[in-house]
Amino acid sequence: VRLRSKLAYEDLLEYATYFSKDWKLKKPMFKANKKIKKEFLRALYDDEGSVKSKYQIALYSINENGLRQIKDMLEEFNISSVIYFGFGQRRNVFGLIVTDFKLFNKKIGFSLKRKQEKLEKFVR
Repeated sequence: VRLRSKLAYEDLLEYATYFSKDWKLKKPMFKANKKIKKEFLRALYDDEGSVKSKYQIALYSINENGLRQIKDMLEEFNISSVIYFGFGQRRNVFGLIVTDFKLFNKKIGFSLKRKQEKLEKFVR
């Protein structure tokens, strides 16, 4: 993504840091209302998440602490998840796995049509 607006760039930095190894959410994101958190999670899963099978929705990162923050945010929606280690070619990637498709679909879902359709296929 290319961003040419200094104002937009500075605004984005208020909510999170964005480097793969050490990204983290900041206080304004945790203090946001549930509607904003839902849209954040939806955008994150649209971009980085995947519906792996009828048993799991996965989000992968080399940053365990960042995934723990996402896990905490999901718990605010009563969506349980588990973090596993050992994914990727070098086995240095963490996976945040959500197994309750119905609840994820009801409370978060995807904006991307192809991911949402795949999710709904498994929810039925």
